[in-house]
Amino acid sequence: GMEIRPSHQSNDRPAPMTTAIGRGLRVAAVPALWLGLLSLSGWVLVSAFFWLASIPPLPDCQKLPPLAADAERLYCAEQAARSGKEDAILSGFALVQNWSAGHPLQARVNRALKHWSRSLLTIARQKAAKGDLEGAIALARKIPANSPLHKEVKGTIASWQKNQNRGAALKTAFETALKQQNWQTAYERLADLDRMGNDPDLQAEVSRLRRRLTNERSNRLRLEEAMALVNGAPGDPATWLSAIAQANQVSPGSLAYPTASRAIARWSELLVNEISARKERSDLEGAIVLAQSLPLNTEVPTD
Repeated sequence: GMEIRPSHQSNDRPAPMTTAIGRGLRVAAVPALWLGLLSLSGWVLVSAFFWLASIPPLPDCQKLPPLAADAERLYCAEQAARSGKEDAILSGFALVQNWSAGHPLQARVNRALKHWSRSLLTIARQKAAKGDLEGAIALARKIPANSPLHKEVKGTIASWQKNQNRGAALKTAFETALKQQNWQTAYERLADLDRMGNDPDLQAEVSRLRRRLTNERSNRLRLEEAMALVNGAPGDPATWLSAIAQANQVSPGSLAYPTASRAIARWSELLVNEISARKERSDLEGAIVLAQSLPLNTEVPTD
């Protein structure tokens, strides 16, 4: 019988003509797609050009006229405040302080107020960190009440005022303890002041007060030693001379200095009286020796 062989061409494969037509359509679609994209891009570019052309030019802040629009003045204030300089920020506050709450630029003003307030509060905190609480408080108070940061500013000022009052109270207590020669209390108040912060100015103040405490205590000890000499030998002219020399080491300006000056005057008077007594006893040589031993600034009777 006759053998029938299967055909090698599948029934699913498209005919040669159909394949050619599809390939031609795809090739033709590529230029059309690119033309469409180019047309769309061109429309976007044209639209963007007209949009940019419709935006008014930025104002020249160096030549801003006195009657410039609020938007222009606010723009220039924003640009100036970006420098972070105190004067520029305060000028921005001054610009918008009288603008009504319903101003068309109010949303933009609020953003500017928040930024300016943050910048000025940062400067104030730098002052406080250096120990200048008075300057920090004065600067922070220049932030207007309508600032979005008003609550934070108010709390920060209250904290600084509390520290300022505490610092002043500690210094007053320190001075009182010095006058009363209560050295232990003075050291304790100084330690309390030292614990208030680590900023350089405060630490410099603590160091200065610590030196003053040491000096006041040393001067008081010199005076007490001089007085102890006289109390140990109240009628001895040589002791008066030694006491005067010791008391003369008390530093001018110290708390002990007025008492030391009065003691020196009293002991000098005793020495002058002793010289007069020696003259009356015809002890001229003894009078001369004692007179030569007196401090240079002591007035000696010539009669």
